[in-house]
Amino acid sequence: MKSYLRLNNEVLHHYNRTGKPDLAKDKEAARRYFLEHVNVKMRYFIDLEKKSAISLKRATTRKNFWNSTTWHLSKSYSNGHTATITVFRPS
Repeated sequence: MKSYLRLNNEVLHHYNRTGKPDLAKDKEAARRYFLEHVNVKMRYFIDLEKKSAISLKRATTRKNFWNSTTWHLSKSYSNGHTATITVFRPS
């Protein structure tokens, strides 16, 4: 089990026993979550020029994707009604 989950479980058990959360363990669980889960997935750049180039490339890719796609969204409700939205993007 990941250490941040174990700490979160300890916080919950402490709360169930005493009615008060153990804030020190909660803070440590949040810290461990970032160390084990978030920081591992973050990208680090050597310099600002490299970061800018990658960010610009990603922004251009996203813009091209959103502008070239036709979206058809549909939501069905429990009462039998359906709401539909169609968004046409120019090619």
